[in-house]
Amino acid sequence: MVVNFAFHELGMSAVNADAIRKNTRSRHVLEKAGFRFQECYR
Repeated sequence: MVVNFAFHELGMSAVNADAIRKNTRSRHVLEKAGFRFQECYR
């Protein structure tokens, strides 16, 4: 998975992703991939 590669091979400490607030399906996919909601931008 790309996220594991970023952390383990590239040594990154964070990976960001975003989805439009109304797009609940995309947000759900991100959560299933291990991302967590931090803040909502306007």
